[in-house]
Amino acid sequence: MPTFSEVTGLIVGDFSEANFQRDVIIEHRTKGLRRITDLHPSFMPMTYPLIYPYGEDGYRPDISLRDVATKIDEGHTLLQASRLFQQYIIDCYMAIEEERFRWIWNNQQKLRSNLFSGLMDAIHRGDFDCSKVGKLIILPSSHTGGPRYRIQNYQDTMTICKWAGYPDLFLTFTCNPKWQEINNMLRLVGQKNDDNRVDIICRVFKIKLFQLMQDLKKDQPFEKIIACLYTIEFQERGLPHAHILLFLHPTMKNPSANHIDKIISAEIPDLNVDPNGYIAVNKFMIHGPCGKHNSHSPCMMQDKRNTGIHVEKKGVFLDNRYVVPYHKNLIVKFDAHINVEICNYSRSVKYLFKYVHKGSDRTTATMESIDTTQEMDEIKTYLDCRYISATEAC
Repeated sequence: MPTFSEVTGLIVGDFSEANFQRDVIIEHRTKGLRRITDLHPSFMPMTYPLIYPYGEDGYRPDISLRDVATKIDEGHTLLQASRLFQQYIIDCYMAIEEERFRWIWNNQQKLRSNLFSGLMDAIHRGDFDCSKVGKLIILPSSHTGGPRYRIQNYQDTMTICKWAGYPDLFLTFTCNPKWQEINNMLRLVGQKNDDNRVDIICRVFKIKLFQLMQDLKKDQPFEKIIACLYTIEFQERGLPHAHILLFLHPTMKNPSANHIDKIISAEIPDLNVDPNGYIAVNKFMIHGPCGKHNSHSPCMMQDKRNTGIHVEKKGVFLDNRYVVPYHKNLIVKFDAHINVEICNYSRSVKYLFKYVHKGSDRTTATMESIDTTQEMDEIKTYLDCRYISATEAC
């Protein structure tokens, strides 16, 4: 069971082409009880009357763009709706997904002809079960997050490895919910709790991530980069973080120990010499438990040197053994946790694309028998018990 209280969407196993409708039922004047689709202008107002107190029209396919030149005094009911705002975001995201799946279901003939031009094409793509030929509902690789999408990206990455060699550096960039930009926006709209404004958190993180990637390529803190890639994931409580792989220029392959010491540190800076570095490491790069509290921790396999410098966390003095490897200039500039490690092996690629085998986030797993006479539905398999957080929906 989830250990944190959060708003999420759970798609259960009754999701199919025949059961695509939502449970908003109206009584038509002549046709009796009828369901309205999530694309009806009245769907959102009827689902969220507190957000639409005057019954305004919600989203519809032919909705027009607002004239930005016209000043409109809009209310902030939606943005002030706290967790109901998060539920609204998830509902909108799922409505968008449903509309995409409708198109995929209705265009299977086109997708199948594009994907499988012959029997050998089907075999090469892994669809080797002859009993499923002609009975497969395809979720194409163009659908972001689907299994074919992940496999295609994984194969592209392995092709990069064939050209550039194994990746050299592995970075993890984690969102800091206390970023000044987030706090400034919350003050602007008169709010204090950043947990409810996942839209602000996502937007600021995306901007910071883009800036980080630009700095890695242009400022070259790790020397010249010939290729890079990243994936974005979401923590239990919804905060986004990015795993980044960097492929360095061939002249930087197999760096010396002295060069590694110049770009990666795992020690606490001296407060008197580098106060900014000391503060950043203290805030973002201290981990635990290890040391005498957990002698089997991976960081204890090879002791780090003790320079006599320490930080205090909750009354406990921590030395270099508790420091996560980092690049000082990056953590000071971006005011966030940025872990940097030398990798140089293919397992780091597999780590980024572990969802090829793991699949999307789910809340449970079940074992059931499969009737081979029925068609295989990749869409249903992808959606069954899928777990969507408000941050991911944003």
